[in-house]
Amino acid sequence: MSVIKQSGEALGIDQGVWRMTPDSPHQVVAPNSTVTIICSYAFDDDSGGDRSKNLTWKWELPDNFAKFSKLMTVEPSRFIRTFHRNSTHMTSTMTLINVTHQDMGYVRFHYGDQEMKQYIYVFDGRNLVIMNDKSYYPNYYLYFFNQGELGVHIPCKPTHANVTVSLIHDVLAHSKSDWSLDSDLGLTLKKVMIGTTGNYRCVGAMNNIANEKHFTISVKGIELTRVGEPDDPPEGSNITLICSTMFAEIKFPAPPEWAFEINGTGKMKKIDEINPPEDDTNNDPVTNLVRLEKRIESTTFVALSVTLALLLLLGIGIGFKLYYDLVSGQI
Repeated sequence: MSVIKQSGEALGIDQGVWRMTPDSPHQVVAPNSTVTIICSYAFDDDSGGDRSKNLTWKWELPDNFAKFSKLMTVEPSRFIRTFHRNSTHMTSTMTLINVTHQDMGYVRFHYGDQEMKQYIYVFDGRNLVIMNDKSYYPNYYLYFFNQGELGVHIPCKPTHANVTVSLIHDVLAHSKSDWSLDSDLGLTLKKVMIGTTGNYRCVGAMNNIANEKHFTISVKGIELTRVGEPDDPPEGSNITLICSTMFAEIKFPAPPEWAFEINGTGKMKKIDEINPPEDDTNNDPVTNLVRLEKRIESTTFVALSVTLALLLLLGIGIGFKLYYDLVSGQI
């Protein structure tokens, strides 16, 4: 038995395939309306589908419908399913009553291991995008992630198939490939970074009309990045490392500690600019060529290969000698 996984692929064949009615990849319906989808299959022989009599069937509603499952208990039931079978065909009908924006997404019909699906948009003529998840607070869209998380979702979705969606982070439009839009899941971020933190606007536009939804992302964690090309730097060149930390629950975080590996031994040596070691290891060029710059406003700490510490000590020494010579001459 063959299957049509998405409507519009039947190519006029009436027997031996599942067909979905309406025959379209999606529907655009108004709020509080009723959605009805019919899946039918005409047997292609005289056996009456004996080979598939024991297969199970089910309708699957969008993920958000499952999250708000209490909607299914309202009387009369919002979700009605039927299945009929005779010697020539099988038919299953799904009816969803009083649809809302929370019901947007793919409706799927399964028969055995075969599937058909259709996307349902709920368009009220005003809201071009919606946030159909309330995250942690009922009236504010705030999302918490850990640094390094992969494939996180922000449920900002278009309410119509012709709506285009753009994303603005603080004041800059996002054109990078780290964000993508999936009509079923909403906005998807490939990997969470410390820089992901901030305020966002999810903007929907259609027919020269635009409106938007706002949300905020807070990222917890620590990350180390290097400025410049990703290739290994040549010996003797300068590099800039940025260590970014963010822990919202800590009011006055301490700066991170820097260390480097000693001659490939696997042992780490802490870099202490304020109290450098007094033994011969102080001649280590790595220790002498590192300066820590603290950026309080972003809790970011930058290590630069600059010899300011050595220049400062040299200046103090020269000044002291000049003063000593002047005093000695007066005596």
